[in-house]
Amino acid sequence: GRKSLNEIKEVLENMGLELGMELENWPPQDSADSLDS
Repeated sequence: GRKSLNEIKEVLENMGLELGMELENWPPQDSADSLDS
């Protein structure tokens, strides 16, 4: 029912926040520059 959908939405939001924090530093320009040089 609606309760389970809200639970799923909360889980997805929590996952999105974690992924968003990780993706903020992507692509890693520092590592890319070191690989090119």
